[in-house]
Amino acid sequence: MAKAQPRTFTLTQPVELYSANGQQHLRAYAAVYFNGQPETEFSWGNYVERIAPGAFQRALSDGRNVIARYDHEDTFFLGQTIDGTLKDWADEKGLMYDIPLDPASPDHQKVVSLLERHKSQPVIKGSSFGMWPSKARYTVGETEGKTLLSARLVCDIFEFPVRL
Repeated sequence: MAKAQPRTFTLTQPVELYSANGQQHLRAYAAVYFNGQPETEFSWGNYVERIAPGAFQRALSDGRNVIARYDHEDTFFLGQTIDGTLKDWADEKGLMYDIPLDPASPDHQKVVSLLERHKSQPVIKGSSFGMWPSKARYTVGETEGKTLLSARLVCDIFEFPVRL
């Protein structure tokens, strides 16, 4: 069996900077479930993929380490689930993450600076997530001249990059 290829979906959902108990946090959706709107579909050339609720259930419950980075850069580390510097969960809209920001971390402070400095014209456009579909069952259809891949996926999440 061939190893599944990693995938990345980029969202234009806002990245939120907020404070709780005297500490700044970064929070955003890494993925949203398909809700009938085009912005909840992911186009790959002539293909369209949609994420259904429950796609991340196993990945969230199995305790695997997920890493958050800035713009997929290995050297720009933001947090990881294994040590609590990244929290992830699913709600009715999709897959969310939260990163408690360390004021001593240059990587964290660069992201804070970009978010605060460019509130009217955001430099950080959203988030994405990388995953391997560990189990997939596809059905093929068509929508607006594009091939629609309807997938029932069990996903292994590996990263949440904050995106430029």
